[in-house]
Amino acid sequence: MQLVSRQDLARVEALVRVLEIVIILFKLLPVIVGVLAGISLLLAVLNVLEANYVWAVVNGALGVGGVMFLIKLNRRSAKHFEYPHDADVN
Repeated sequence: MQLVSRQDLARVEALVRVLEIVIILFKLLPVIVGVLAGISLLLAVLNVLEANYVWAVVNGALGVGGVMFLIKLNRRSAKHFEYPHDADVN
């Protein structure tokens, strides 16, 4: 007698695989956002040179938003990742 059926076990294994992929993507998120922000800023410059100002503003806003996201991500300090002896030092 099995405690868990094979079908349920297959569903759990599939869920674990999906969660592993999601965790990897979240670890790479700053790199992905940085690359996309750089591409957007490059496209904004190229659009200004071609006198396509509407798309330059759109790409510039996306690029600046990506850079701001990276700056906030680097300045964030998560207290739950600190060791207990680090939290007591002022």
